[in-house]
Amino acid sequence: MKKLNLLLLVLVAACFLVACSNKDTTSSRPKIETPTFFFHGWGSSINAEKQMVRSASRSINASILTAIVDKHGKVNLVGHSMGNMSIMFMIKNYHNRKNFPQVNKQVDIAGHFNGICGISKVSESPLSKSGKPSKLDETYRQLLPIKEIYPKSLVMNIFGNKDDDSNSDGPVAVNSARSLRYLVMPNAKGYIEHEIHGRKEQHSQLHENIQVDKLLIDFLW
Repeated sequence: MKKLNLLLLVLVAACFLVACSNKDTTSSRPKIETPTFFFHGWGSSINAEKQMVRSASRSINASILTAIVDKHGKVNLVGHSMGNMSIMFMIKNYHNRKNFPQVNKQVDIAGHFNGICGISKVSESPLSKSGKPSKLDETYRQLLPIKEIYPKSLVMNIFGNKDDDSNSDGPVAVNSARSLRYLVMPNAKGYIEHEIHGRKEQHSQLHENIQVDKLLIDFLW
């Protein structure tokens, strides 16, 4: 387990926060907890997830802890921006390790799976009915093998649209975010999308959004 813990910390440079419900005092049976990990974006820090974690902890009367994953546990994964890519490449590259945790639910917020506006020429490419972009960013091509091995987990994809004719949250085009569907289906047990509209729903503000907090809480807990 030490090797796995080190792997996760080094690979994703993420903030590992876990929302664990209080013990069930009405029953003598032990309550099984599913830890939830939050992965922040590029150049970000643990502060990026504080709003979502605090909102969740108040809603479900939970404690916030730094976690070590048991090899037999289940985990929930929550990513924002580059954190989503860290999650996807972690699953792609290390899913076959015998001590890799079981992914229970995955939440992707503002994920640029098929490239970033202004950097990738294909980030706004139209999607087929299956969600595959008509033109693929190089990073998306690298992720294609995950389609064959993605775990039987539940996936929620949240992305913003500033409604300013850009069809994006600023740096991330809606189609780039929605291209996640093709990568995780049909292996995922379920997939759902939520498009957050409004001129204030800019990329870096989505993890400070009350609507996103509610979606997160309802989906995970």
